[in-house]
Amino acid sequence: KNLKLIMKNLPEWTCEDDHQYERLTESYQEVIMQMQRYLLHAMVSIGGIYFDEPRRDSEKPVIRFVSKAEQKEALKF
Repeated sequence: KNLKLIMKNLPEWTCEDDHQYERLTESYQEVIMQMQRYLLHAMVSIGGIYFDEPRRDSEKPVIRFVSKAEQKEALKF
């Protein structure tokens, strides 16, 4: 939602008097990198697996899957 607002207004916000587009280009690249970060965080949860350190005194499973609820939540971002 915020990135959509930023993308919509970026040309106006980064306008330079001499019609150079360097700031606009750099800003677009930053927005793209932020979107990549969002996607990577979501991808970890979708179909993800948790690996826990095995302990002798624990019967907890070493491998467990990301819950269905967490995966659905990751898709909402």
